[in-house]
Amino acid sequence: MTQTVVAREIERRRKLLGKTPRGLSLEAGLRPNYVRDILIGQSRNPAPEKLAKIAAVLGCTLDDLVGNAKGPLAGERSTAVAAPISDHLAAYNGGLQPGVIEIGRAEFVSIGRFDASFSAGPGSLIDPQAEPLDFHLVSMHWLRALTTAAPEQLAIVKVSNDSMTPTLNDGDWVLIDRAQRRASREGIYALRVFDDSWIKRISLNFRDRLVQVISDNPLYPMKELPEDEIDLIGRVISLVSRRMP
Repeated sequence: MTQTVVAREIERRRKLLGKTPRGLSLEAGLRPNYVRDILIGQSRNPAPEKLAKIAAVLGCTLDDLVGNAKGPLAGERSTAVAAPISDHLAAYNGGLQPGVIEIGRAEFVSIGRFDASFSAGPGSLIDPQAEPLDFHLVSMHWLRALTTAAPEQLAIVKVSNDSMTPTLNDGDWVLIDRAQRRASREGIYALRVFDDSWIKRISLNFRDRLVQVISDNPLYPMKELPEDEIDLIGRVISLVSRRMP
């Protein structure tokens, strides 16, 4: 059975993000087989409010999923080829602010997306007072599995450089929790050291009272620095989107 425009776009985006149809359904707060039914043509006219939930999990808008379709959202077929996902993460522009909004009966969190990118090697910073260019919606259900931080304490930024490859690649988008700024927990952090900003893995050397700043790419050497020389900007709590090759 030929897939609809909507089904093809959902399939393309969920594969790029490494999501299973069941996992995508559950993240969107839908019954487990909801996405599968769209993909196999069993559900040819899914409700717009449910498609909006799927779109939010996939990091795009409802219009992105509908594409060039005409008439009923999923009812017409098209031979149009969907445009590749931009290396700029899809977001809602305009009047949104950090906070919680409702789409249908589901809650979504509006998170600022910043033009400036943290660097996975020496590079640029995000000013804590900087205003986001736009906002990205994520499912409240998905987000609360990661953090209890308020929306204004979260930021979506782009990785630059390859020092965290293969964990994070140049051009990936990551979600940062700026409420987690203490080096009491190992993990991947956005951090500032003097005039440089990095996304690195940190580990604690309790014996020498040093913080190990580690690149997952073995071509970059590990650094050990005193804790008071490191300004943690926030902890990376999720990969939001992979850059297309």
